[in-house]
Formats: sequence, structure tokens, C-alpha cells
Amino acid sequence: MLLYFLNMISQNSTLKNLPILAIRATHYAVLLFIVLGWIFVKKEILVIHMVMIPLVILQWKINNGRCLLTDLEHYLVPAVPEESEEQSEGFVARILKTVLKIELSPSQLMSFMYSVMALSFSVSFVKVFIL
Repeated sequence: MLLYFLNMISQNSTLKNLPILAIRATHYAVLLFIVLGWIFVKKEILVIHMVMIPLVILQWKINNGRCLLTDLEHYLVPAVPEESEEQSEGFVARILKTVLKIELSPSQLMSFMYSVMALSFSVSFVKVFIL
């Protein structure tokens, strides 16, 4: 059902950009919350932050190291042959490459993402249970 709906939207050029923008906005929101969720003061939000990080990692493990949102974006924006390398890149890799001009190997990228997530989780943990 979901694939049918996504396929129907991807066929209609006027509706095509809306789901892509929604997926990207959601992706940015999730990324920002994972990286900066520890900034919040309310313990309830910090606990949500600490629960969300392992859930994202679990989702990666279940989906062979790929993010569901990235897969949805790639489904809605089919690769153009000359853009196939960029299209195969993940969301975080594109941000690092575009914004910070940093290119990491897949193993370096995973180490970087896990390190940022562990640090962010640790700060939230300290704020909830120690401070």
C-alpha cells in the first residue's frame, strides 16, 4: 500500500516535490535532534533523545546499514546515470561533503556517526541521571 502511494506520487510531477521535501525536513529534524538533543533541559525530552538514538541504530542494523528516510528519498528521486555516485551516498555523507567539504570512507563515516551519537547520548544520560 505504501509503495503504491509513493509510486503514485512519484508519477505526478506537481505532487512529487512535496513528499521529498517532507522526507528531507524530517531527516534534518531527526539529525538535529540526535546531535543537539542534549541541549534541552526537560528530562522528558532528554529521555526521548536517549531512546531515539538506539532506535535509529537498530533501524540501521535491520535495514543493512541504510536509513529508511534515505531509502525513501532515493525511491522518490530515481538516480540519473551521471549522478549515480552522489545518489548512492547517504544523507550524512552528502551533508559532510557539501557543507563541510569532508569526504569520509564508509567505515570512517560510520565511526563518525556512532561517535557523535554516543557523545550526544552520554551528555543526555549525565543530565538525566547524574546532574
